[in-house]
Amino acid sequence: MGKENTLEEQAYEMILERITSKKYIAKMHLKESQLSRELQMSRTPIRRALSRLGSEGILSYQSNHGMVVNDIFFSTQDIVNALEIRLIFTEVCIRKAKQKNIVFNTSQLNELLKQQQVALNNEDAHGYYQAVFEGINLIFVSTNNTLMYEFTAIIEKRLFIASLQQTFEKRKYFLQTEINYMSQFINLLSNKKYDEAIESYRELTLKAINSIIL
Repeated sequence: MGKENTLEEQAYEMILERITSKKYIAKMHLKESQLSRELQMSRTPIRRALSRLGSEGILSYQSNHGMVVNDIFFSTQDIVNALEIRLIFTEVCIRKAKQKNIVFNTSQLNELLKQQQVALNNEDAHGYYQAVFEGINLIFVSTNNTLMYEFTAIIEKRLFIASLQQTFEKRKYFLQTEINYMSQFINLLSNKKYDEAIESYRELTLKAINSIIL
């Protein structure tokens, strides 16, 4: 079992590397027989690796074609869509918190915001977005919105695999403004001013989108 798991991990890493390097391009069909020859291993670990990549949104299953490579690289529109989804999900969580008198862990949110600041100062794309997603997930977990957490995890995976540095560079000049707005937002959550927090987050999201498309 251990050897099989090792082969599966090797297959996963090799296929993923070929996707991120664009050797396997979007909409390309990946067949087990072909991969078995290329990677010089049996079909079983390859099949498991393909299944794992499918569950992560990197591949999709198409009837009569098998597994197909998705376009995992973030475009400007993808970033805008991700920001809009984040806004919708966050609003739902805050409204739920208001209805059920839920208190957010704002001390931890502030710690994560400090990590974002350090990462931005050091131009550390990975550290910055790691803290961003931990903060988003902390809000979702606080209100028991596990499906939102799972959906956001797919976006996070795509970003970290293929578009992390590119997205960071595209948004870098706006990120200090983002941090400043998030500080205000967390302060409103801390004081349970949930309606004002929603308006603050909407304003942040609009500015973030405008910074990308204008």
